Amino acid sequence: MLYKTFTPVKEYYQAQGANVQDLVDKYKAIIEKEFISGLRGGVPSLRLSVARKALNDFKKLTKEPELIADMMLHAALS
Repeated sequence: MLYKTFTPVKEYYQAQGANVQDLVDKYKAIIEKEFISGLRGGVPSLRLSVARKALNDFKKLTKEPELIADMMLHAALS
């Protein structure tokens, strides 16, 4: 029931299973949208707070150091 109702619960269970790469792609896309592509005519928004929130939310979902380091490097290089 909770799995279908609440998105954070669904993402948590995905992170514990085999669908971790889907979550990695989702959070990388959030970071890329803020720093690379943007919505307003292709101009990025450059809101650090949104990228930081995406990184912190990802850290709450998984405790795997390799995935967290990959996400941090992606944010730093964007």
